Amino acid sequence: MLPLAAKMAVVSGGGGMRMRDTALNQVDLLEKNLERQITWITASDAKIALLLPTNTLMTGFLIAQIARAELGPLRIVMVTLTIALLVSSYVNAGLAVVPRLRDSGPSSIYFGGIASQPLEQFKTRVTALTNEDYVAELIALCHSSATIARAKYRHVRNAYISFFASLLFWATSVYTMSGSL
Repeated sequence: MLPLAAKMAVVSGGGGMRMRDTALNQVDLLEKNLERQITWITASDAKIALLLPTNTLMTGFLIAQIARAELGPLRIVMVTLTIALLVSSYVNAGLAVVPRLRDSGPSSIYFGGIASQPLEQFKTRVTALTNEDYVAELIALCHSSATIARAKYRHVRNAYISFFASLLFWATSVYTMSGSL
């Protein structure tokens, strides 16, 4: 943790504890908020990691069945719907895992902003960093991270909706191609 986020001093008085420095309280709050946003972003990636192998297995099995089956109108419709939904799931999964980097310019805490500066410029920036500047950067990063998390979860949700919708058509397609229908 950075020196600016040092432990907050509390004073007792009136039977309770109160915070002496609200600026440091903001820093703690924002750092915890940012940590939560990053956890949500990571969790969305983990959810997609479970979906992709299942989609791939279903797609491969369906293609293997198509190669052996005689396709009539019902089978063509079922296979087409299955493939369309699986493709939708793949597309949304891909959109969920693609990194969303925002060029925020020079920064003291965002890796892209740090890396965009020469070392000496970064040292100067961090050395001159005020509590207000740090809070402003945390606010911007929390908002940006929340926007990314929301977009990722929207794509994860859409990927799973497409996947679950494809299950009925996939099962019907596989059944009709392996049976006597």
